[in-house]
Amino acid sequence: MTHYPSPLIIQPQAEHKYTVIWLHGLGANANDFFNLAPRLKFKNKPHTKFIFPNASEQKVSINGFAIMPSWYDIYNLDNTKNINLEDLKNSSLYVKGFIDKEVSSATNEDHIILAGFSQGGVVALHTALSGVLAHSVKSVLALSTYHPDVDLLKPSTAKTPSICFMHGTQDTIIPIKLAKETCVKIEQLNYKPQFTSYPMAHEVCLEQIKDINTFFSMQCN
Repeated sequence: MTHYPSPLIIQPQAEHKYTVIWLHGLGANANDFFNLAPRLKFKNKPHTKFIFPNASEQKVSINGFAIMPSWYDIYNLDNTKNINLEDLKNSSLYVKGFIDKEVSSATNEDHIILAGFSQGGVVALHTALSGVLAHSVKSVLALSTYHPDVDLLKPSTAKTPSICFMHGTQDTIIPIKLAKETCVKIEQLNYKPQFTSYPMAHEVCLEQIKDINTFFSMQCN
């Protein structure tokens, strides 16, 4: 059975209205964006609960089978589909558990935001768009990421999430081309994603943090 370390959680400082579930990238952990959260200053932050899940530790093929936090195994980089899709689906179900718990505790699904960086962004997109959720989340923040197999995603319905891609033009880990291709394919499924690029590598920059603040301000209102 897959073991996931406990998530890090920042409880709201006022009446709980919104929940952000934020997924880290390959080889990282929940601390990555937990440490960024204090720098966010959007209007309704006091009403917002942040959940930072941790991926399980497993062998990662492309890294010489080294054991590290990973949402799914990556076999090689020759083809974007060369990942363990069962791992991806299982990670999505794990994230779904957080969403279901928030909904059961009276948080409206329209007030839940999924965010993810790199590999975590893949899981966020897959969770929100593949049909595993009984209810649509409000939005997805896809940071330096893509989706390896858009054929697994479901077309947009009357109630679908807002999607915002943010990506570095100098990213050599996940080239911006892959993110743009994902964006185009998602548009063909009748979603309306936004795409913003930054002069950065596979990382987060100050200008982007300002835009993340703006994004959360718009979504948590």
